[in-house]
Amino acid sequence: MSPVDAVADAGAPATKSVLLVDDHALFRMGVANIINQEKDLKVVAEAGDGAQGIAAYERHRPDVTLLDLRMPVLEGSSTRRRA
Repeated sequence: MSPVDAVADAGAPATKSVLLVDDHALFRMGVANIINQEKDLKVVAEAGDGAQGIAAYERHRPDVTLLDLRMPVLEGSSTRRRA
């Protein structure tokens, strides 16, 4: 890495990883599109229920998780307690 690249990287914001957990695929797609337009955010995984959300969290260890409270299989509040 050149000194110029090092200076440019030092000023760049760190990218935060995001996990989306919601049972509505269209909602997840829309939110992912909005989040991924931000320079410092990136959706790393999506899940359709709490059980899938726990597995995705353990696999990706995101900085931020957007979690729906009402979902089939495992609701958001139960998911949060188990993760």
